[in-house]
Amino acid sequence: AEATTVHGALVAACVMAGRNYSETWRDSSVKCLSTVDLRPITHLPLANGVLLSVHRAAYAASSHLPFWEFARWVKKDLRKAQTLEGARVMLGGVRAIVADERTPEQLQALLTTDAPLDLIVNNYGNYTGPMEFRGLKLNSISCAGPVTSEEVQNISAITLNGVLDLTHASKNPFPNFLEETRDLLVAFSHEVREPAAAGLRG
Repeated sequence: AEATTVHGALVAACVMAGRNYSETWRDSSVKCLSTVDLRPITHLPLANGVLLSVHRAAYAASSHLPFWEFARWVKKDLRKAQTLEGARVMLGGVRAIVADERTPEQLQALLTTDAPLDLIVNNYGNYTGPMEFRGLKLNSISCAGPVTSEEVQNISAITLNGVLDLTHASKNPFPNFLEETRDLLVAFSHEVREPAAAGLRG
C-alpha cells in the first residue's frame, strides 16, 4: 500500500529511532550498510552459503522526510544493488580481496576503510525452513550480523510465521534502540493496515 518494502521501512525506523540517542546522527549523515540477498537475483532461492552483497548509503540529517517517503527512498536507493550488475561490481571487489589471501584482521580493517559505519541492517527475509523437530516447535529466531566497530548499531531481522523478529547487537548499544525501532514500525504500519507484529532480541 505504501510502495516500499519491509527493509525500506526497517531502515527508516532505525534511522529515526537512532536520532533520539545520537547527536552525530541528528547533526550529520547516518552511514548505513544494508546486506542484499543474492538468491532472488541469481534465481537460486534454495542455495546454501553466504550469497550476499552489500550496499552503503548515507542518510543526511537535513533529509527529515516523512516516514513512508523515507522508506520509499531507501527502497529506490537500494534497487541498484539488487541487480546482477550491482552484484558483479561488489563481488568483484570481494574476489580481489580473497585472492590476496588476507588475514582476518586485514579483512576487518578493509571493512572500516571507508567512512565508519553508524548502522548495519541485515534482513534475512522469510524463514522457509523446518518448523518442527520431533515435538519441538520453532517459535522465533535470533540472528545477528557482525559488529565491525565500537559505535555501529547492528540490526538483524527475519520473518517467522508473519512475525518480524529483530535482534540488536552493538559494543555500545543505544539503550532502547530496538524497542523504539519496533514501536515506530508498529505505529506507522497502523496508519495503513492492522499493526505489524514484531519480536525483539537484545
